[in-house]
Amino acid sequence: LIRGMTEVNYEMIGIYSRIVVPQLSQCRYSNYKYMKDAFLDNEYDPAKFHQTLKVLQDSYSCLGITCIDIGSPRYAGDSSLECNDVYTPIMAGYPASTPVVEQSK
Repeated sequence: LIRGMTEVNYEMIGIYSRIVVPQLSQCRYSNYKYMKDAFLDNEYDPAKFHQTLKVLQDSYSCLGITCIDIGSPRYAGDSSLECNDVYTPIMAGYPASTPVVEQSK
């Protein structure tokens, strides 16, 4: 999906958005609604690329993936495309063995 967005490839965007966006309905509803509007209800608007990518990246933890799994898109040297996974702090000297971010919401 990200590659389609960076290349403004509407065919690729159409295919991958129909796979990814419905899964977001089980995550944060506001992210799902934004992505549904951006991809399924309307044609993708490249002018909203950065905002749309940020919403997608914010959904990674709910989808069970990380930036490392996806990789950072290298597009025209734009460093704003790099995403930073949420840091899971070491608590009481021990790293968490299960994801704690979703539990803390």
